[in-house]
Amino acid sequence: MDLTTLLTSEAGTWYDRLLLRLILFIALTFIRATVQVIFIEIVGDVVFVHEFEWLVWPALLALLGAQLVEQSVWVGFARVLAG
Repeated sequence: MDLTTLLTSEAGTWYDRLLLRLILFIALTFIRATVQVIFIEIVGDVVFVHEFEWLVWPALLALLGAQLVEQSVWVGFARVLAG
C-alpha cells in the first residue's frame, strides 16, 4: 500500500490516516510557495500590467477550510513522496 492510497481511501485505520496527515501538516507548514499573478488592464490605448506575488503556506490554506486545496496538497504531496 502506498502513501497516496492510505491518504485518499478507506485503507488503513483512522489512526494511521490521522497520523500521516499530522506529519504532512507539520512538513507543509515549513514549505512556502510563491504564487505570481499577472493582471493586464486595458484602458483606452494604454495597457497596464500589474504583477502580484503572494507567499503561500499550503498548510495554512488547508487549515482555513479550503477543502479543495487541502485535498490537492495532500494528494500531490503524497504522490511526490510515493514516487
